[in-house]
Amino acid sequence: MVGLLKNIGLSAKLDGTAAIDLNKNNPTQSSGAINLKLNDALLILSNPMVGLEDQAFKKAEIRAKVESGRVVIDKTSQFISNDLDIGFGGRVDLKSNLAQSQLNLEASIKLGGEIQKVFGWVIGSATKDPARDSECTIRVNGLMSQPNTTIF
Repeated sequence: MVGLLKNIGLSAKLDGTAAIDLNKNNPTQSSGAINLKLNDALLILSNPMVGLEDQAFKKAEIRAKVESGRVVIDKTSQFISNDLDIGFGGRVDLKSNLAQSQLNLEASIKLGGEIQKVFGWVIGSATKDPARDSECTIRVNGLMSQPNTTIF
């Protein structure tokens, strides 16, 4: 599986803005915004070892804001292609000791087409439901130093 993943690539033209005032002495005083768009984004799967069609993303955006030390990832942050839909959002409450920062993040993954046929078993294994091979949600919460991950 690791060898397979090493043959997957991403190509894109990065566009957008990132203006963050990060206070390293007191992260709770940090502020700013990130609005990134990956134009012409392409998930490269055509390597012979992977053997799938490349996925051109119709939407590839990440939006987040930082206010009073809270990083909030907007739920409109998504990567969408014909056979793959990844959405994510949530927040990170920054603490002076970054390891003690609190995570509350969530990502949804939906597979279709050939990607589902090749990688669907991974979702079935992760959710402990082999019949469920096309979508899952991943939740990460807890301390940054000891995150808890739930896949359902």
